[in-house]
Amino acid sequence: TQDVITNNLPTRGFRGLVNLTLVAKALLSYPLPYFAVASLLESTLFRGKPTDEQPEGEGDQPFPTCWGRDNDLRVWAVTLRVLLVLTTMFMAISIPHFALLMGLIGNFTGAMLSFVWPCYFHMKLKWNFLSIHVIAWEVFIIFLGVIFGFIGIITSFKALVETYHLPLPNAIQA
Repeated sequence: TQDVITNNLPTRGFRGLVNLTLVAKALLSYPLPYFAVASLLESTLFRGKPTDEQPEGEGDQPFPTCWGRDNDLRVWAVTLRVLLVLTTMFMAISIPHFALLMGLIGNFTGAMLSFVWPCYFHMKLKWNFLSIHVIAWEVFIIFLGVIFGFIGIITSFKALVETYHLPLPNAIQA
């Protein structure tokens, strides 16, 4: 089998459809984490929106506000956001075996976001209203998510080590 799972699909047309869907997913899933990072950087490094009382923006962050009086981003702030996108694109292009690295990251985040966190938060929010059967089922799902995530992380880590021809620690070789 090949590293990229879509290359293992039997028909060329179906493979193209799956690849096109994956491209659409990648393009549509990038804005949310990008916005979170941009918002975090903005609130940490730049002062808040300007007001009549504070034309340079609220807060004591090291850099001036990136917002104009008309509530639009200043040109240099838009440039910084474009540079952030280009930096992530450059990293994806320049890191060798990026698919293996994404597999390692995806095994952790996929298991946590799909199995562990939904059940955990459901139990946290509705604990007093859940039957023992529902709680047991959700604990079982969390357990499976942790186990499968761990297996995926170990498998991806081994693939990265084999790709870079690094010696494995004795505990992981088994």
